[in-house]
Amino acid sequence: MSSRTKQIPMDLLRILVSFFWGSTFILVKNAVALVDTFSFLAVRFTLSFLLMIAFFSNRLFPIKQDVFKAGILLGIVLFASFAFQTWGLNLTSATNAAFITGLNVVVVPFFSLLILKKAAAPSAMAGVTAAFLGLYILLGGGSSQWNRGDLLVLICAMAVAFHILLTGYYAPRFDAFALVT
Repeated sequence: MSSRTKQIPMDLLRILVSFFWGSTFILVKNAVALVDTFSFLAVRFTLSFLLMIAFFSNRLFPIKQDVFKAGILLGIVLFASFAFQTWGLNLTSATNAAFITGLNVVVVPFFSLLILKKAAAPSAMAGVTAAFLGLYILLGGGSSQWNRGDLLVLICAMAVAFHILLTGYYAPRFDAFALVT
């Protein structure tokens, strides 16, 4: 199988993931109109945890202390990103939340430079610039008037960027399923 033949299904899966990611903003906004933010997140995280235990318990036990500590840190940062995003969705539009959350793409290279002292390659910075401009154009010029919800979602974007850096650090060191659970 040629590399191009392998690439096509991967590109289609990437498009599918993007579709579902974008769709969740509307679904979550509708859900939190019915249930408070933290109850919604508690159910969401608990179900995810129980499913991970059910399907991957053989990779979790015995629990290793270093994996546990890394997983707790990743979980706290991930929860912060979901909490600020979901809380912000109560106070801003799904479009603004999607645009602002997408800014994590722009923040990651700056966090990498500040925290890891690792500069992004010029080609990566060109990609970041293109991603930012694409998001801006796709969403009609972004938010024209910032509100409290937008600021909460901006905190989410920062947490997502930090989570990406932490995942890049821990994922190669530990079993991915144990770390995620």
